[in-house]
Amino acid sequence: YEKDRSTDGYTASQFLEMALDQDSETIAAATLPLDELAKLSQGHAHCALAKSLLNGTNFESPDEASGLVHLKKAAEEFEYPEACYLLAQAYQSGSYDLDIDVEEAKRCYRLGAKAATTDGLLSNSYVSFCLTGIASIHYEADEHAEALHWYDESARLTNDLDSWYMLGMAYLDDTGYLSKCVTTKDPAKAEAYLLHAASAGHGQAQLSLGDYYVHTANKIADGVQWITAAAEQGAWGANAKLDDLREKGLC
Repeated sequence: YEKDRSTDGYTASQFLEMALDQDSETIAAATLPLDELAKLSQGHAHCALAKSLLNGTNFESPDEASGLVHLKKAAEEFEYPEACYLLAQAYQSGSYDLDIDVEEAKRCYRLGAKAATTDGLLSNSYVSFCLTGIASIHYEADEHAEALHWYDESARLTNDLDSWYMLGMAYLDDTGYLSKCVTTKDPAKAEAYLLHAASAGHGQAQLSLGDYYVHTANKIADGVQWITAAAEQGAWGANAKLDDLREKGLC
């Protein structure tokens, strides 16, 4: 198979070699043990080839059957987070002629999420996607405690700022996506979550924290500062909030 197939002008084996070389250079600074680095590199190579086959190239039409073979190999044998996420998504949507299977999707997400405990991978966004993928499955099944747990894992293990923000809003009031997962609101915990995300530059967290300070916590100066920061990076609704505060003489 690898001897004959061409991908963007290269044979599949050449494509795999390039992916391995590129991935080794990219991840070398992660100080992973050599066996973990080799596993990750091979997972990257199979995932890259799978995406090319599944999507097609300028030279070839999509080959979903072959692409799925490489995607499953990257996910199930090498536990490569991106492949785990893509395969889980395929099971959820029934893509590539797979039967819709939520339990298989959850299993794939869990494989990808395992990398959250591997040194050097905490910044991998696909690890976060896998953690929040598990959370979303529980949320849609009205398993709110489990959903909350996995969003918390995403926040703490991968520092996913969206997760920090969503958790903060859940503990603050009844307007957030996760609000029904929290029956007892906790403003102090909400503030801590929002402050973490806002301090790292999450615009909506900055806006929500500023609004909380102005209208609930009576920390008007701090609130104006955070709303201004949100407006400076274009957070939706921030400029309108500032205009309202100016009309009231609060800034």
